[in-house]
Amino acid sequence: MANRADCIRAAVAAGATEEQAADIVDAIMEEKKRLREEGRLTRENLEQAWRERAPEVERAADLKKRRAMLSAIRRNEALTDIRRAQDAGFDFLDGLKALLVGRSKRFTGARQSIAAQRRAVFTAWAEPLVRELDGLGAGGAEGMGKGGVLKLLREDKDFHDAVIIAMREPDAEAAPLVRETAEVVTRYAEAARRRFNLTGGDMGRLEGWTPQLHSAEKLLRAGREKWKEAILPLLDRERTFGRHAADAERVSEVLDGIYDTLTLGRNPFLAAGSGSGKGVGKNAARPLEQSRVLHFASGRDAVKYHDRFGSGSLIDATVRHLDRMARAVALMERLGPNPEQTVRRLIDDERARVYADKTLDQKTKDGLLRRLDAAMKPGVTGGAPSRDRPPPDVCHFLAVLARSPYAPCGVSSCFSRAARSSCGGMCRSVCTISGSKASLWLRMSSACSMGMPLR
Repeated sequence: MANRADCIRAAVAAGATEEQAADIVDAIMEEKKRLREEGRLTRENLEQAWRERAPEVERAADLKKRRAMLSAIRRNEALTDIRRAQDAGFDFLDGLKALLVGRSKRFTGARQSIAAQRRAVFTAWAEPLVRELDGLGAGGAEGMGKGGVLKLLREDKDFHDAVIIAMREPDAEAAPLVRETAEVVTRYAEAARRRFNLTGGDMGRLEGWTPQLHSAEKLLRAGREKWKEAILPLLDRERTFGRHAADAERVSEVLDGIYDTLTLGRNPFLAAGSGSGKGVGKNAARPLEQSRVLHFASGRDAVKYHDRFGSGSLIDATVRHLDRMARAVALMERLGPNPEQTVRRLIDDERARVYADKTLDQKTKDGLLRRLDAAMKPGVTGGAPSRDRPPPDVCHFLAVLARSPYAPCGVSSCFSRAARSSCGGMCRSVCTISGSKASLWLRMSSACSMGMPLR
């Protein structure tokens, strides 16, 4: 009986690449397992399942090629940026750190960092969204004063829930202001999705989707099994679990994975797809593509879930979603779809160059190699950095770029310099997004439950 390796060899002999062959064989074996568990495994059913699955596998193969091409292009561009720093008399790691978070040292591109790009992308989406919602309905027939729809989304639960339902059910009847608010939020989420896909992502357009903030505290208080029992009747099983909707064991596994992600606080850009938590930004595209896995059966079911297990408001969830998208876009536009892979490749190439450089004395060469080896080691150094123990700062910077932190303080404390210091400065960028203490941005929230981007 042919095994997986035999099947892959046969597919390669038929003209597929080894990678394509592996994808094809794995897909067929998955379909075969599913049909066997359903008691429908026949040659005809397997052929029909493969005909339905083949376009998906072909599309995935095309996406892999595109991402590989983008990774190569971005790696060459990053290397060009780093070489500019070296031409100015600085070392490789100075150039790499400038690319990630910027440097105070003077050379071309020292401030044109991914961190700066992330802030610019986030502001380009968030600021007009806030201003548009703030002005929506203000002074209109609804009689709303300063604050507009933002105030309603924060203070009027009926209006807030109606907007969620309108977004989840685009064809349902809704009040004009509710429908207009839903369309504004959807438009900015769609703009983020399109730019994300241009950088190598593959996020499909979902009708009836809203961003969702989950409360880890509420999930932990309920416990894994009670959370699964509560959410399962609210979900559209076909959209959420796809081919596995009828497989109770697989459904339970998927929900277990989602529960762990939501309660353990795993960074969506760390160890993408592995669950190990050891990697940093391995594939910035994949976690966002998979992050919208929960599809509720109706808008009212989404509201029920939010009331029991949610956190903050729709606008909080939207701002956090835009922050995550901005982080992914900035990383992918500068480092390609696999940021960690790109950085490691750059460091490996530089290590090989240093090792082969005969103009360097052994002491200098050892020092450079030690710093390159330490740059991507995760975790703390176990003490103060020294010549023998360089800091793993590149690994740290890459993780920070992928992180979407939450500030613990209230909005009123954003006005206080002491409070800004006490919360690690995370509120600073929110206070400065529109340049004044009475900014539209700050009036969005009566508490800092929204995602606060790092400066």
